[in-house]
Amino acid sequence: MQAFLHSYTRSLRSQLADTSVRVVELLPPVVDTELAADLLDPSFPRISPEKLVAALLKGLKNNTDEIAPGQSAQLKLMSRLAPGFLFQQMNKNAKR
Repeated sequence: MQAFLHSYTRSLRSQLADTSVRVVELLPPVVDTELAADLLDPSFPRISPEKLVAALLKGLKNNTDEIAPGQSAQLKLMSRLAPGFLFQQMNKNAKR
């Protein structure tokens, strides 16, 4: 699903390049909220909602097309260099 959304966002950005519409992709890491409390091992790194919003606003101010705060930056790089390894690691950390 992530690959689809990334590809769709890039395509949409390209198609709308000559318009006033700006397409921005936010790649949030696990956010420390009640929703994520039961999803992953508690030791898995999380970002506070406040830090996520601050990173989003900074990215928008700097005209960044792909905003990857916190651990997302490393995950984005790893997903392109070693997608199979990353997939295994992410699934290993998920609670059954």
